[in-house]
Amino acid sequence: SVDAPRRAAAYRAALAKIPTAADAGAAKRDAIRRGLATIDDPSMRAFAVRNAIVDAERSLEAAGAAPLKAPRRVVPYPETTRPNDWARRVAAQLDGAEALAPSCARGALGEDAPLRNFFSSGPAAFLRRLATGGRGGVALETFFEGRTTVDDALEDDVPAATPRLEGELWRVVDDAGGGAAVMKEGRPPCVAGLPVVCERLHDAYEDSDQFLVLQPGPAGDLRPHVDYLGSAVLYVLLHGRKRISVWRPFCGDDRRSNLEVLADGFRRDADVEGALDGDRWVIEAEAGDAVFIPPLFPHVVRNTEGGSVAWGLNVIAPASDAAVRRVETAQELTAHQRAVYAQHYLPLVAAEEGLVKATDATTLRRLFAHVRGRTARARPGSDGVAAADAA
Repeated sequence: SVDAPRRAAAYRAALAKIPTAADAGAAKRDAIRRGLATIDDPSMRAFAVRNAIVDAERSLEAAGAAPLKAPRRVVPYPETTRPNDWARRVAAQLDGAEALAPSCARGALGEDAPLRNFFSSGPAAFLRRLATGGRGGVALETFFEGRTTVDDALEDDVPAATPRLEGELWRVVDDAGGGAAVMKEGRPPCVAGLPVVCERLHDAYEDSDQFLVLQPGPAGDLRPHVDYLGSAVLYVLLHGRKRISVWRPFCGDDRRSNLEVLADGFRRDADVEGALDGDRWVIEAEAGDAVFIPPLFPHVVRNTEGGSVAWGLNVIAPASDAAVRRVETAQELTAHQRAVYAQHYLPLVAAEEGLVKATDATTLRRLFAHVRGRTARARPGSDGVAAADAA
């Protein structure tokens, strides 16, 4: 990661000690070696092929080589088993009334919940059911390959995908949760069968989008990131186990801010997870748990056991607008670093990968104004959550 040559050398040394498995094939072994030998080569990005990384990590363990780890302090996170109270606290953070911090509601969705049963066979089985049900043309947004369809995804190894829950895909999931709502024009209702906290926050914040996270195998996010428009994220894990690591955007003191680290990593096309500084929250989430990640908190989400499926909600709230304004005026960030956020991380549709050239003050003001044209319209939702609880 931050020490690519040493990391690459460790991978190659570990792989050289492992006999070639009969079913692996020489082509796969050569591809792994080629991809890991030159971390910054475009072929590595095209290979993004988390499988190669996973195989290499296992090779390191088998060879007795300790993986590189950053000496960071892991801090506890707020945890609750009372989702209704949790919804009010999350809303207070989104409205700027309380300090931002990740949190988790354990067991928010019970073991016998219809959605957990529906996804119990994992993401690949869900896609196969869509295809056999005549929905093979449903579009999926994948992590590495852009937009594809269910049919195309099933032709090869199923990719990790985060499709928005709308149209036919929303109908399928809502029906699985026991819903009977008829989707009208505009934003779909909150999917049925989720914890009440999801409906409360979805309805209280009008600018929020539902999505599905399909992550087959021991995979997850390729690198730490922040979500578009400074949106907060609410996850409900429906199947599998995930390790969710979260960092503060700004560390305070004289240390580099993590948003600086993230921007420089984007410009160099490098994984900078090991360079993120300050406190780190690590949430070991299981099926049924709900997790909150505040606006512009760098995070990375990875499976820890097989495949996983999660419902997600991106929420644009007053805290999102405050976070965007903080980035625009941050003295810690250079013009090039602010340009990464204005052109890549914050817009709903990012600029072409690697294309971050405009750094003059006038252009940056225009780009941030475009982003804030949406975030500045966000309204508080705490009163809506409280009213729904009272009703």
